[in-house]
Amino acid sequence: MWSLLERFFLYSNLDPKKFPECVDCGACCSYFKVYFKEENNPDYKKLGDKIFFVSKDKIFMKGRENFNSGTKCVALGGEIGKKVGCTVYEDRPDVCRKYDRVLENGKINPRCAQARKAYGLNPTGY
Repeated sequence: MWSLLERFFLYSNLDPKKFPECVDCGACCSYFKVYFKEENNPDYKKLGDKIFFVSKDKIFMKGRENFNSGTKCVALGGEIGKKVGCTVYEDRPDVCRKYDRVLENGKINPRCAQARKAYGLNPTGY
């Protein structure tokens, strides 16, 4: 049985030494609303009971229906700021796939820094 951390890197093809804070953090999955559109996620039904269906334009991951509510996404396993992993990584919504800790210009995503700060973590991740 793969651990959540091992599964994350197995499916992502990332070097865990280059992005350790992405699997030690989890702040983004616990701070921001996580919702998506059916048209961008045709296989969303694979997420089963982990979603809260409002309309075709707003399908929420349970636990993330509200901004900064103190609850984490139901698909996030582990402890925020310690060791985390997405239990639906291969089927995660497009909004999660598009979210990057580092922007194309090489700077820290300010939304990542905002979420990390809210959980008392170093905003830059270093």
